[in-house]
Amino acid sequence: MMMSNGSMRTPSAIWWIVPIAGLLLFWMLNLAMPLNADDFGCNVFFENGKAEIITSFSQFMQSIQKEVFSHNARLGNIHYRFSLTFLPQWLNDFIVTLWVGGLIFVLLRIALRRKIQPTGFDMTLWLGILSVIFLPLQAVENFISYTSGLYNYIPGGVGTLLVLDKISRWFIEGEDDAPAWWLYPVSFVSGWSNEVYGFFMIPLFGLLFFWRVVIEKKPLPSWVCYLMFSFTLGFSFLVFAPGTHARASIQPELGSFFASFVTSSFLYVRFTLLPAPFCVGVVLMLLLFMRKEDLISGREKVFFPLLLISTAGIIPSAALGGFLPYGRALWGTHLVLGIILVWGASRFMSDRVWLATFPVIVGALVLFGTLIWNTYIVRTEFERVEQAFIEAGQRGEKVLLVDFPALRTEPHSTIMRLINRVVLVQRDPQHWLNRGLVNYYNALYNEKEGFQGPSYIVLDNLVPPYLNRYAFDTANDPLSRYPEIRSLIEQQKTVNVRKGGQ
Repeated sequence: MMMSNGSMRTPSAIWWIVPIAGLLLFWMLNLAMPLNADDFGCNVFFENGKAEIITSFSQFMQSIQKEVFSHNARLGNIHYRFSLTFLPQWLNDFIVTLWVGGLIFVLLRIALRRKIQPTGFDMTLWLGILSVIFLPLQAVENFISYTSGLYNYIPGGVGTLLVLDKISRWFIEGEDDAPAWWLYPVSFVSGWSNEVYGFFMIPLFGLLFFWRVVIEKKPLPSWVCYLMFSFTLGFSFLVFAPGTHARASIQPELGSFFASFVTSSFLYVRFTLLPAPFCVGVVLMLLLFMRKEDLISGREKVFFPLLLISTAGIIPSAALGGFLPYGRALWGTHLVLGIILVWGASRFMSDRVWLATFPVIVGALVLFGTLIWNTYIVRTEFERVEQAFIEAGQRGEKVLLVDFPALRTEPHSTIMRLINRVVLVQRDPQHWLNRGLVNYYNALYNEKEGFQGPSYIVLDNLVPPYLNRYAFDTANDPLSRYPEIRSLIEQQKTVNVRKGGQ
């Protein structure tokens, strides 16, 4: 496994095995994962108050129209709904796997300032990004293990990084040739795809404009203006869409703008700049600036700090938009910090990354093996819940009580808490996942004559599996807010006791 420096620098087709193996493992991870989180609601259509699985293009268009005007105007969500309706699940998982691979390649190209080649250096970095930066974000972002999340975030990320790559090459290397025509619509679509990219790209455009025009007193090339404008226009379509306003209106009230700004600033520091390994990238960047050796060009010393500063754009965005900057909202920020981490680390490592080849490959195999094993257990648990739903419907029960005993045993509860935070059934029967699960299963099985599944599904435990060792205040049981549902549960228990005594 350990190679000489020369072999690590010489391109060889055999090194393509590393990213291909990584992508196959990622595909296996998503094949093992059942539908989860937003997946359940993305192919359900309501007609006359009855939930149905979307099967026709007309139903698809009606659901998209309702989504754009009442809940979610992201192009990534539209892309996923189309794929979920008309493509098999294995192909969906394969497509998003390719998107993930492309995202890492473009990230590497921006960080290394050159094209990526099949060398041990580049391919070890590629696998390291997938296993060290990308996968652990699942515990924070909670979107990597379900297909809707990947479609919502990753394709737009690839387009955004392509735009960022072109602009960075103009700013740093002075490449002033206009991009291919297709990058302009890609820029527009990327701005519209998901708001997390506009949170840092729009501030970055402003910072680059200020540096170029005000400080350097040079005009911007026309193609740079067009590229920035197309992205900003797409982002504006998303921000001002009726569905975006409808979604923002149901967010909890955060108080005045000043209070929201202070809270957002605190969360930005807590969830973005402090967690490892992202703080390592910032430290590496500072060390590079302090070294006497000229390891980086002067333009890089300007561009990457501006890129880092641009991530703070999420603070006023959150304060104005009425949301809290944590979890998936920070994905764009984490992507930028990942670029800075790889950029800073690569300058120190030079071509000595071969020292990390063996531990990176072994570590990736262990991490993927752990995730796939845990995800398989998650899948069996969801299959058991689905079967229980069918049986409860056949008994005429209105409330289904479920738990996940296999996920409460170690090490699964720890894995769920640290690196595989899958969304499970909640104690609150009106939680969005619970409602989505009920609607999906009823739509899936309502074609069977006379079948009517439960109207509610509830976690039969106050403590979620991934918080197994934590104490909860039983006086604040969310189920206590729904006396009519508690009454149904008691009636079901009484009936079951009578049947058991016969």
